[in-house]
Order: sequence, then structure tokens, then C-alpha cells
Amino acid sequence: TSTPSSIHSLVRCHLSVFAMGRAIFFDFDSTLTTPIKIDRFGRFAIADNPIIYSAMTPEEIVSNFGGGDRLYQLGVFFQSLHEAGCELFIVSIGFKDACIIPHLNKARHK
Repeated sequence: TSTPSSIHSLVRCHLSVFAMGRAIFFDFDSTLTTPIKIDRFGRFAIADNPIIYSAMTPEEIVSNFGGGDRLYQLGVFFQSLHEAGCELFIVSIGFKDACIIPHLNKARHK
């Protein structure tokens, strides 16, 4: 398991690669998130299902990002990349407005 300090080390080691203002693309499901099974739906929470995503509790959203510690680490990682001049993008076949944006906003406020 990575700690926030190990993520900072990883970013510092690669700053020279990013110093020229590069773009970085992340997949949403199973990269930024670690999809959990929502028992009441009998399915995993992935961004192709607005019905499941809109019904998820705040705890399920955090869990779908891998838990509070992982969510914190992602925030530190993204902030470090941003400060290094990287432009970050999410690529997904999921629904941006119905699933991805609302969950990113809710996760950001945890």
C-alpha cells in the first residue's frame, strides 16, 4: 500500500518528465475507482449505470474510490501532478454528467 509520502516520492522522481506541461489521461472505472459490488443491485458500481451511481450512499462512494486513505492519496497525487504542470484528463465509456462528475465532486468534499 502506498502512503502519501511514497506518492510524493514517485511524483518527485518523475517531475522532469512532466516539467514540459504534458497531459496525463486516467481511466475512471478500475483505475481511479475500485468498483465495489452494490448488493441491493447485484452489480458492481461502474460509471455506465446512472441508476446505481445516483443511489450510492456517501460511504459507498468513498469505498468505490478504494476508501478514505486511497482517496486522500489520489488527491495528493493529482495535486502534485497539477503543480508540476500536468493537465489531467479522465477517459471513460461511462456517463460523464450522470456518474463521473457527481462522484468526483462528492469524493472531493470527503
